[in-house]
Amino acid sequence: MYDKGECEYSFKPFYYLIEVAIRWSQLQDHQLRILRSGNHSPRRLSIAFPHWPHLSQSMEKLIDAIANDDLAYGELGVSVTRGTRVPQDLITIRHHDLKAWMTQFFPEEKPPFLFDALERSAHTAISIEAFQVMKAELLALRIQLAEAEKRRAQQDEVNSTVLVERDRLRMMIEEQSPLSERSVCSYESVIGAMLQVIFGQTPTGKPYSVFENQESLVTTIVAHCGHVRGISKRSLDNKFAAGRRRVKDT
Repeated sequence: MYDKGECEYSFKPFYYLIEVAIRWSQLQDHQLRILRSGNHSPRRLSIAFPHWPHLSQSMEKLIDAIANDDLAYGELGVSVTRGTRVPQDLITIRHHDLKAWMTQFFPEEKPPFLFDALERSAHTAISIEAFQVMKAELLALRIQLAEAEKRRAQQDEVNSTVLVERDRLRMMIEEQSPLSERSVCSYESVIGAMLQVIFGQTPTGKPYSVFENQESLVTTIVAHCGHVRGISKRSLDNKFAAGRRRVKDT
């Protein structure tokens, strides 16, 4: 019934249960000894070969899979309808069916007689539950990224307004054009309004900018434009204070 002299890794269209158990347990070098032991039930195998527990366990898993209709089988290489009674020693399993069953129920195990080197080196497929968790985490990251990009756009808009106004003020200073009281009031109002927006929040409680207070804003402006005449911590503090008062008084 069994080809006792065949190469243990040669492809076969079907296998007997004991052949699968031997190959699954990596005991091809002891195949003749195991085949000659007689009864190949899980219990007899565990008694005859207690030092190879995986052998009897593998046989038990195969028998359980067939009994519960998880694994297609046949008799002497010919497929039979599931539920057909076949003597254990005559039960055979097609290579394709065995590989599919192993992939589904034991994805972490890839014995060489079923899987080639490339398949054994590949990562085990993730479960549906793990995939759903990863998908949810990815969605959360995308939402956070979108919110960060929105805040950045708002910050860019505020920064652009500040730069435009700064350039206008610089031009006036360079031209030494005296400012009227009305112009001073207007510029202080603009500065105060911009500060109110920069340190303000959206209706949902999100800050409009990354600057938490006037100190951080002044420090940043001085760091980038401190070389410009009229831009210093002292002058900015004074102008910002005047702008805040102007908006508050209004």
